[in-house]
Amino acid sequence: MILEGEVLRRFIPIDLAGAVRADLRHADGGPLVTAAPYLPGYQLEVPAISYGVTNLEGLKLRQTPDDTAQASVAPIHPLPCYTIRDALVHGRGGFVTTGGYIITDFLSHVPLYRLPGVGPTEDGGWRFLAPSPRLRLGEALHLAAANVDNYFHWNIDALARFDPAMLHNASGAARPLLISQPHAVWQQQGLDLLPVADHPVLRLDDRAVIAVDRLVSVPSLSGGGFFVHPAALRPFQAWRERLGPLPDGPKSIYVSRQDSGQRLLVNEPAVIEMVTAAGFQVVSLTGMPVAEQVQLFAGARRVIGPHGAGLTNLVFCRPGARVLELHMDGYVQWAFRRLAGLAGLQYGCVIGTTNEAWHDWAHLNSWTIDIDQLRSVLEVF
Repeated sequence: MILEGEVLRRFIPIDLAGAVRADLRHADGGPLVTAAPYLPGYQLEVPAISYGVTNLEGLKLRQTPDDTAQASVAPIHPLPCYTIRDALVHGRGGFVTTGGYIITDFLSHVPLYRLPGVGPTEDGGWRFLAPSPRLRLGEALHLAAANVDNYFHWNIDALARFDPAMLHNASGAARPLLISQPHAVWQQQGLDLLPVADHPVLRLDDRAVIAVDRLVSVPSLSGGGFFVHPAALRPFQAWRERLGPLPDGPKSIYVSRQDSGQRLLVNEPAVIEMVTAAGFQVVSLTGMPVAEQVQLFAGARRVIGPHGAGLTNLVFCRPGARVLELHMDGYVQWAFRRLAGLAGLQYGCVIGTTNEAWHDWAHLNSWTIDIDQLRSVLEVF
């Protein structure tokens, strides 16, 4: 059914766990949000830094998360599967409102303040123009997420939540899958690798407003990218096993960022010259089909690369592969160290120097790697 119109509405923020605890009620007297056990808790082993800069004590670093330099484990809480009654799913990022509440679990990277007519209310809520739904569904499975034009977030925040067992309800009826509209070829290629066959898939654009009587969701398996549940690797391991490594593909690869406009590694040409001499094949992932990226990393035994979204492909490496991540001191972001631990990889790093004062938006900084230090690491890598 197609509906039209929009009204100014007020929404109170609440998270799904809080909605369950508060026992919020639907108009028919039943619970507005219910939770069912889905995935158990987990202790993620943060791998030791086995080579490179193995002792970070005393170094001036801007780290995320702050404790990862010393942490050996990261606790991951049990994850429930939620059902939300009378949900409205908004926009390409798929944030969710229901019964006068806006669900904060779906607001990561969603800039609400940019929406027309948005403004905070005195009681801590939000007021914005909420269009009436353009489509109404009886039931749906929510996989949309914001910031998905980044390769890491598309895979880890959205596609990682795919679970074939959730595509149908207990009666066997198909739940349409709600996913952010792909804007890039690689997004569509990743979506095409999911085994959905003829299953209904609705791609949400920026103007989407879909009413769902029963919206089913596990909002995040990634914990912001730092507390990734092992179940998040399931779809990617399935891709790897189905596609297999490239025939006679390179066993040692260097993932170049020379075509990136952010966090410029100024002396990357010298780095490339050195790793090439050490037997590494330099690869640029821009424009490479996702299936080939899967196969490339599935066959690699050694991976070197500056920190960047291309290292998301570590999820396709086989256990025991070795990774050397190049960081800059003003932006030591440990997501791929933790992802390496989840995939059973050995991890090392070299930390370069930011070339100017640390910018609040670290992606604007350029940096340099100590070539002599890298040379010594390559001798044991």
